[in-house]
Amino acid sequence: MISGDHNEDGARVLNEYLKSLDCRKHVIIGMMDNKEHEKYINHFKDIDSITTVDIKNQPNAISGLKLKEKFKNMPNVSYKESIEDAIKSVNLNQGDLLLITGSLYLCSEVLNLN
Repeated sequence: MISGDHNEDGARVLNEYLKSLDCRKHVIIGMMDNKEHEKYINHFKDIDSITTVDIKNQPNAISGLKLKEKFKNMPNVSYKESIEDAIKSVNLNQGDLLLITGSLYLCSEVLNLN
């Protein structure tokens, strides 16, 4: 699933939906530097893994490594350089949800993979 939400209200609404699902949830996230990163991620509860990524060709994006550091209080946070590597790294089982979110630019990268 991809979601272009990138602010606190979007994260709150998205998390309400995620809480209604009975499955393991994995999040891949990349964001712009000017967003409120900690406020955004604090809305996500009961997430099994979070992978931060760089957003290619977006000079105004926060690096995935810096984003990982901002999320250090969240469980199971890792970093991958590319969206392709991030997708491959998630240990998915049947019925799990993979959510890619945090930026419309990141969603565009995912759609371009197809």
